[in-house]
Amino acid sequence: MALPAVRMLTLATGLGILLGGCSAAATESEPAAESTSPGGSSSPADKSTASPTVEPASETDQFVTRFEDSLTALASRMPKPDSRSLRDAFVAAGADESAVEISADVTPTGLDVDAMTGAVAVGNTCVYGHVRDGITTVTELPALSNGGCFVGNQG
Repeated sequence: MALPAVRMLTLATGLGILLGGCSAAATESEPAAESTSPGGSSSPADKSTASPTVEPASETDQFVTRFEDSLTALASRMPKPDSRSLRDAFVAAGADESAVEISADVTPTGLDVDAMTGAVAVGNTCVYGHVRDGITTVTELPALSNGGCFVGNQG
């Protein structure tokens, strides 16, 4: 019975030393927030004078930004949109209406679905929009080998 207690004490002591050493090492290796220049003034240590290069947004990124706005506006008006309204949100963001794929808005038993999902291919990327109880999600995934976004017949 005494042997397990000794092992526990040894383990606890070892962990204490290990964890104490980690926090001390982290504290000692933190860089100084500011450095003093030869003129005596203080400036940030790694301040760069070069301006960052901003790459233009891709066609997909631009569409996603517009679509997020359009989908959020739809969900605020209609927390449970129908297929026509979801399609209109894609078109308002710049999608070709004939390219938009929309999930069924009625179950096979005739009940309204709990959520609506739609998608459109933008280049080789599918942009999916999902609305459930007024909460929206926009996701990007690779397009299927046939260029579409949904598998099977959705409507």
